[in-house]
Amino acid sequence: MTTTEKIIDETFIIHQTLGQGFTSEVVLGEHKETGYKLAIKMFKPLKDVKLMVESFRKEVDSMKNFKHPNLINIIAANENGVYVRPGHNKQYVMYLGVELAENAELFDFIADPGYGFNEKMARALFKQMMAGLKSMHEIKVAHRDLKTENIFLDSNFNLKLGDFGFSKFMDPHHNEGKLKTQLGTSGYQCPELIEKQLYSGESNDIFACGVILFILVNAYPPFREAKKTDNWYRHIYYDKPENFWTVHSKKCKISNELKELISGMLRYKNRWTMHDIENCEWLKGSLPTQDEYIADMSKRKVKVDERRKREAEEKLLAEGGDSGSGVYRGEAEEEIISQLVKQLEESKISTTLKLERQLPKTYLRFEGDNHEQIIKNLITLIVNEGGKVKLDDEKYSLTAEEVPLVDELLPSDGNEKEEDVPKVDFTATLYTDENTQSTIVDFIKHDTCDYISFKMLISYFNKKINGE
Repeated sequence: MTTTEKIIDETFIIHQTLGQGFTSEVVLGEHKETGYKLAIKMFKPLKDVKLMVESFRKEVDSMKNFKHPNLINIIAANENGVYVRPGHNKQYVMYLGVELAENAELFDFIADPGYGFNEKMARALFKQMMAGLKSMHEIKVAHRDLKTENIFLDSNFNLKLGDFGFSKFMDPHHNEGKLKTQLGTSGYQCPELIEKQLYSGESNDIFACGVILFILVNAYPPFREAKKTDNWYRHIYYDKPENFWTVHSKKCKISNELKELISGMLRYKNRWTMHDIENCEWLKGSLPTQDEYIADMSKRKVKVDERRKREAEEKLLAEGGDSGSGVYRGEAEEEIISQLVKQLEESKISTTLKLERQLPKTYLRFEGDNHEQIIKNLITLIVNEGGKVKLDDEKYSLTAEEVPLVDELLPSDGNEKEEDVPKVDFTATLYTDENTQSTIVDFIKHDTCDYISFKMLISYFNKKINGE
């Protein structure tokens, strides 16, 4: 069989890559007969085939009973799919086809405009989020990794929960339906999970939705982690929500009814249930008209598209071999970058570190093993964003200090002082992953910065480097 297109199962034409992960690659697919577009998650070959099969089956099992307009629903799945590419022998792949969310992550519609939603818009989004979550909980499935990056928007800006790789059936006959695995994303995890107690999957999801709701209206996170030692969360931990809202009073201007809802969802003890949420005063408030909803989301989409276009142009400029002066902020930054690159080249690093352990907690993956170019890209990004860089002369590693959260990720009323802008410090070390012939950049946060800001910046770096 000869083909000029990438095709799976003689059914789906494969277009561009939408995203990369450790175990999978997400691509844009198109049904040959109908032209229907979908997202296809192709599981990468792993050394441990059993682990790959288990991961695939787990995600399919979690999704097969989902039938709700506010969930990403499954369309096709095959453990033995046939993948044909021009000039290659056919390959057997595991793949999962799901609904395509054309407008991508809700995160972008907050981060790119740089400001939160008004309460009417937040209420409309929150109702959709809770409707999808309630449908999961009704069949005893917990999501366990709810965050703004795992909430998607379709072509009409309808909200859909997605990325069910951590989802889990809550067996009422085992531990009274409670869970114990420590997973999810720091900043969205409930305190009992962090404290390594058995936890309710439903309550953990509700806690994460409380964090998301705070971010929806404020465009910044409520705390670093839900620990009693956290400067912000400790007030809620010790049941003093009025103190929590006092420390947020400078930027957070929301109604008392909304404060009551968020406080209830973030409680350490006696956390609100789905029933409590559905009957709260704030949820009874007015909603935007359909025209108002579309207008607000469309306005935000302009900023999202502008950023994507800008990054695509910067990527083309870099690939074209230009000096890069069109990307750099000024001569001072160019000189710093030039000196660091010279230091890197003169260090003559002859060996690369091999990844001989499980995947790091926070990382980026790059195809190939051009370590020098990858670290040059990181140097350029960090310096252009106003950070300081120190290089390690013995390995492909750098230390970044005082990298400010970029304007696109930080809400601003124009009155902030420089010292008010969160700064991020981290170490980035490059490793060769021989199993996948790729490079892993391991990012380790320093104790001087908060985890949410750190994760936001690394996500931003990923998009900048990959031109997304």
